[in-house]
Amino acid sequence: MDSQPSTSGDLLTEHSKPNRLINEKSPYLLQHAHNPVDWHPWSTEAFERAEREFFLGLLEGYREGRVPLVAPLDVLRSWVVRFDEGYLAAQSFLEPYPVELLDVDSIVEACGDRDYWKDLDDEMTTD
Repeated sequence: MDSQPSTSGDLLTEHSKPNRLINEKSPYLLQHAHNPVDWHPWSTEAFERAEREFFLGLLEGYREGRVPLVAPLDVLRSWVVRFDEGYLAAQSFLEPYPVELLDVDSIVEACGDRDYWKDLDDEMTTD
């Protein structure tokens, strides 16, 4: 093999195509415009991309069992509010049990009434 490994200077000169920072006005950002990194200036596009990647990461984590379902659902709920999405708000995965079907008062009373469920309370509180 006659070819020699390229030095870091060669790599930087080989990568002459500028990244997204070339159109910026800031001297600090312009000095990094020819770096071989896909830099993003602060912009709506950068935030949308980061948000999309974050959400897809949450879905992947849920699929692998590392993230609870509530995490991606909370992101979806925030999008419903932020973008005023009536279609998403009407989806059953956000509210799987209609409020009209839940009698929250009776559930709280049944769970909280230790005198009524004395045998169950004794069983749960003893070793």
